[in-house]
Parts: sequence; structure tokens; C-alpha cells
Amino acid sequence: MATAQPMSIAEREVYARGRKHFELGEIDPALEAFSSLLRTRHDFADIHYMVGILFDHKGDLDAAAGSLRKAIRLNPRYSEALLALATVHERRGDYDRSRELAGDFEYVTESKPTPEQEAALVFANLVTKHVKSNAIVLLKGTRVLGV
Repeated sequence: MATAQPMSIAEREVYARGRKHFELGEIDPALEAFSSLLRTRHDFADIHYMVGILFDHKGDLDAAAGSLRKAIRLNPRYSEALLALATVHERRGDYDRSRELAGDFEYVTESKPTPEQEAALVFANLVTKHVKSNAIVLLKGTRVLGV
């Protein structure tokens, strides 16, 4: 994996503007900023990841999957992008591909999660991205117990 060149001051300003819009949930302005940056800086996995999340929020699951795959290609250990892509496949009804991606996760515990636990993780990711960032979501398996 090649190391990306540092961003120029102008590129950092565009990135900061896109990031601000991203964090505020302002989808179109964030996509506009990141898209302009990607015209010249297509080597940043984080930007592709955020674009994928933004397309997912817009409901364009094909574009979301494409951006998330680019993020993973640039950084194969990008666990957030892997989880987001698994969620996109789940929402598209491609459960086999979702489970296949779950197999790419790096497990830091001594035991690997069961298929039910992996399904619960993908479901938890899907649910929590639709609530406010400071909310607490209680889940059991694929059931929401409280928000």
C-alpha cells in the first residue's frame, strides 16, 4: 500500500468543510466537497468511506457499495468500511455477501463470534447509524430493546 502525499492547505480546507457537513448530517454539501477533493486525491480511504456512508444515507446503495469497496481496497484493514459494506449488502438482500465480508473482520477476542452474533453486529450497525450520535441503543440479537 503506497503512502499518500500530504494534502495541500487548500485540500485540507475542502476536507475540513466536507467533514463538518458530514458530521452535521448535511449530505449534499458533504458529497460536493468530498467529490471535488476526490477528483485529485483519490488515494484517501477515509474520504471514500465517508462518501459511501453519505450515499447510503441518500439511499443509493450501489454508489455506497462502490465507495466503500474503494476505501477497503486502499486500506484492507478498515474495519468500519468492512462493517458498513456488510450492512449495505444486508440491506440489498445479499446476505451471503454480507456474511462473507463478516468473515474478513479481524477478531481481537480469543473466540470467534457465532453467525448469530455476527448478524447481531451487522444489525446493530444498521440501527445505530440512524440515531443521534449521543443516543444509547440497547439491542439483543436482531431486536431493539430501547433507544
